[in-house]
Amino acid sequence: MAPPANDDFGNATLVGGLPFLDTVDATGATRQPGEPAPTCAGVSGGSVWYRFTPAATASISWTASAFNPPVV
Repeated sequence: MAPPANDDFGNATLVGGLPFLDTVDATGATRQPGEPAPTCAGVSGGSVWYRFTPAATASISWTASAFNPPVV
């Protein structure tokens, strides 16, 4: 399976504002060289990237739906 478009940091999906909703099939996601692997990912697992610049200082929360909890 091909990796998602935002598989690497250089192609991070821009989050223009909140609330934001996106659905990504990360089955083909990879890790970039030097990208740390979370301990819960074992030897598999990749990443998808997002970029967000807030207009003001505030708290935000993120929720994902998956069989294995994602790492933020």
